[in-house]
Amino acid sequence: MIIIFCFSSRTAEDSTKDSMGIGYALSSVFVPDFNELSEDEKYAIAASIDHPVRKMAHAVEYTILGILLSGGFYTYKRTRSNILYPFFSSVIYACTDEFHQLFEIGRASCRKRV
Repeated sequence: MIIIFCFSSRTAEDSTKDSMGIGYALSSVFVPDFNELSEDEKYAIAASIDHPVRKMAHAVEYTILGILLSGGFYTYKRTRSNILYPFFSSVIYACTDEFHQLFEIGRASCRKRV
């Protein structure tokens, strides 16, 4: 949770640099002849996958959180609480994290960015 909080506390500019860097890395692997393209074309490709990269990062970080929380809530009996408590704890934390982003410079939480 501390790691998620730290990532959410970063400015929009820093967050964009990270996600665009991942976009460039993915594009260099999956786009044929990516390295021979012009810088504008590389940027356009990386920018076109920026939104999915960000959403996938959120999905991965909250999945990892849910897995870690399931260890904390685990009981030896088969009960629904083994799944429900970690799931709802992760959802509640995700909501508080989106609220937290409202107060960070340039971050827009789940609102549409202009």
